[in-house]
Amino acid sequence: MKIMWAIAALSSSVTLVDAQQTPRVPPATPAPWQPPPPPAPYLGTKQKEQGLAVASMIVGIAGVVMLGCFGPIPGIVSLVLGLVARSQINKAPERYGGKPYATAGIIIGGLSVAFYVLMLIWLVVASSLS
Repeated sequence: MKIMWAIAALSSSVTLVDAQQTPRVPPATPAPWQPPPPPAPYLGTKQKEQGLAVASMIVGIAGVVMLGCFGPIPGIVSLVLGLVARSQINKAPERYGGKPYATAGIIIGGLSVAFYVLMLIWLVVASSLS
């Protein structure tokens, strides 16, 4: 029995010593809600796509897809739009983008016009031989 009392007294004294060394701190109250900080500003400037360049490519593709319904007109329009867009892009490259679209419009329009010129030459030669 004495041993149990000694162990109990020893354990209670240990807990008292531990309790005295580490003072209890009440839990901190959470800070009030604050919205997150705004995002960092975007420093770079995005080039806007040149509308003429996109129009050039679309008209050129539409002229090829329609397989000559309007003759060489879509090819000529695509070629002119592409050349004007390319000129504007070269003058202000920091302001405009879309150089690949303008190049595609120029190539497609040029091939379309070349096709119709060759077809016209072939028709003229074929009719003169008959």
